Amino acid sequence: MRRIHLLLLACLAIFVTAYGQKTTRVNAVKANDYGIVYSLPKTSFEIKLLVKKTTYQRGDFYQYAQRYLGIEKPITESKSVYSVEDIKVANKGIADKTNSFMIEFRSNTLEPYVYLREDGVICSVNAQPEQATAQEMEVPPSTVPSSNP
Repeated sequence: MRRIHLLLLACLAIFVTAYGQKTTRVNAVKANDYGIVYSLPKTSFEIKLLVKKTTYQRGDFYQYAQRYLGIEKPITESKSVYSVEDIKVANKGIADKTNSFMIEFRSNTLEPYVYLREDGVICSVNAQPEQATAQEMEVPPSTVPSSNP
C-alpha cells in the first residue's frame, strides 16, 4: 500500500512541476521523525489574452468623404473597437493547504529526501527535479487597420 502511494506521489511530482518555481531539498532525518510534510496540488488555469485595440477618429470633413474621396461608409463618430486576437490557456498546479500529508520514511533508509516547491508541492522523491522550460508567447505581426470599420 505504501509503495503504491509512493509511486503515485512520484508520478504526481513529474506532472505537477511548474516552471519558474524555486525548489528546496528536504531530508528525512531523526529531527523531523523521518517524515516530510507536503501538500497536494489544486488545478488552476492561467489565461492569456492578446487583445487588439483599433481606434477610429472622425475627421473634420467627414461629410465630404463620399463625394470627393469615394469612400462608401465614412467614419461619422470617433470610437474604439477591441478584438481578441489570441487566447492561451495554461494548466498550473497550486498548493492545496487543506490537503497536506506526511511521508514517513523508514529510519534505516539510505539518505531519503524530497524536493518541494516553495508552496509545499512535491517535485521529486530521491531524485533531482526536472526543470520545465518556459514557453514564450507568440505575438502576431502588427497590421495597419483599415480606415473604415
